[in-house]
Amino acid sequence: TYRGVETVLGTGTDADVATVETLTDGKWANVVVDATGSAASMSGAYRYVGFAGRLAWVGITQDQLAFTQPLMH
Repeated sequence: TYRGVETVLGTGTDADVATVETLTDGKWANVVVDATGSAASMSGAYRYVGFAGRLAWVGITQDQLAFTQPLMH
């Protein structure tokens, strides 16, 4: 099991998802930081968070954020 620390600079493509999945052996990230201020990016950041992981939004948006409930559980 990989126990190192990696930084993935997202490009907004499905390749980002594949990279995180590969690096974590499918367990996803313990910590995800989104500092974009983009509603689309902030809503999509949940795709990378593993079980009991944390998501930190550093950016601010006035747009509505949307995500599916199963991602929260």
